[in-house]
Amino acid sequence: MTGEPDSRPGPDPAVPPDSAVAPPSSAAPPDPAAPLPPDPAGPAGPGPAVAAREAAREAARGVDELERYLLRRAERHNAHADALSFTAELPWLTPAQREEVVRLYVRERTVLARHTQRLIEAALEETAARDAAAREALRRRMCVTVSALLGALALALCLLALALIPPR
Repeated sequence: MTGEPDSRPGPDPAVPPDSAVAPPSSAAPPDPAAPLPPDPAGPAGPGPAVAAREAAREAARGVDELERYLLRRAERHNAHADALSFTAELPWLTPAQREEVVRLYVRERTVLARHTQRLIEAALEETAARDAAAREALRRRMCVTVSALLGALALALCLLALALIPPR
């Protein structure tokens, strides 16, 4: 401790807390709202498979929350460093003006980061919905194709059986 005053900026009431900015994670977490498949253990209680899936979902949520926190902190730190670098190029600013420019820059960059994050999240949700619809359409086409093939196979076997039966 050198006895010098702390030069780090304090919390800015004009800037929302870090929890307001949450960049998307690189990997899509499991959907917590998705219904769980029926448990083979029955109504006696959740089986180990269900408990393991729930634990995995909770762990994924925790990792996502930590990732968002670290990204918010890194963005805030980078914005503050950029603002200090910018104000260093303006020697005519008073210390109060310099602090105000830094505060405003960090606030605006935080707002921009939040807006960008929302746009990315919207694009990811749209892409996920489009992919889910494409998977569902593919599943339906596969079911129809397999049903048609099984029907054709059953018909061919019936015709073969009729052809092999000797006439009376």
